[in-house]
Amino acid sequence: MACMEPKGEKQEEDHPFRIIDRSPSWSPDGRAIVYYHSQSIDSTGKWSPDTSGLYLIDPDGTNKRLLRIGFTHDPNWSPDSKWVVFEERGEIYKIKANGDSLFQLTFEGRNFYPDWSPDGTKITYDRSVSDQAGKSGIWLINSNGSERKWIFGGAFPTWHPDGKNIIAVIGVSPVGGWKKFIRYNINESVVQETLSVVVGNSNEYPKYSPNGNKILFISQPYGNRHQLWVMDSDGENQIQLTQDGGWTGDWAPSGESIVFTNALDGRLWIMNAYGAHWRQLTFKPE
Repeated sequence: MACMEPKGEKQEEDHPFRIIDRSPSWSPDGRAIVYYHSQSIDSTGKWSPDTSGLYLIDPDGTNKRLLRIGFTHDPNWSPDSKWVVFEERGEIYKIKANGDSLFQLTFEGRNFYPDWSPDGTKITYDRSVSDQAGKSGIWLINSNGSERKWIFGGAFPTWHPDGKNIIAVIGVSPVGGWKKFIRYNINESVVQETLSVVVGNSNEYPKYSPNGNKILFISQPYGNRHQLWVMDSDGENQIQLTQDGGWTGDWAPSGESIVFTNALDGRLWIMNAYGAHWRQLTFKPE
């Protein structure tokens, strides 16, 4: 089942897949969205008059402000909306939403996709390589940087709102890409469930809805662009939300809206949970 696209000028079939503003995370208090913005080049080869880094913006599109300059990816909010955890050059950091108190959490390996536990005490992340310091896979660390430990193999971890389970993605073969979602119970230390969801060649970036009943994710069918999808938490009722390319997204605290990257222009847009009523959030800098 496909959902509505925004109305407007018809796009060319061979439009480029663009990602300029990505990895949005909606604060639990609903007041701000943090995302990574990449400085872009126009058709004349001129750089845009801005800078790459983490930005904050209010959900109505106002009060855009720079949080941190640099290649700072995959931001995620603390439950109290006071901190943002993110990846920079393969390590995990956290910073206050006002830009103060930068704190480095990891110091070795290649670490990505941090996600804060619902109770605020732990952060999970993906370690992409195995070396003398530890195995690749999903790790847990206390939010103060202590007691780092490996928990299971996978990538793109995200917490269930119950604070007991983490969902991640595994591959079906060494060269088969990321395909299946697995759910891990941190208290029982076992993989509870494998969701046999193989919509396309790659399934990535899962995000539970605030009530835990839905999972937002991106999938790339063979030979096509990544699209944004949503499904029930058991893997059923898969619904495609975008048709012309979609990238990473996140839920509003109410669960009624989704912020995401529209690949037609590479900017952030907001739509409702059913894929309708699109509204552009970020724009080309002037």
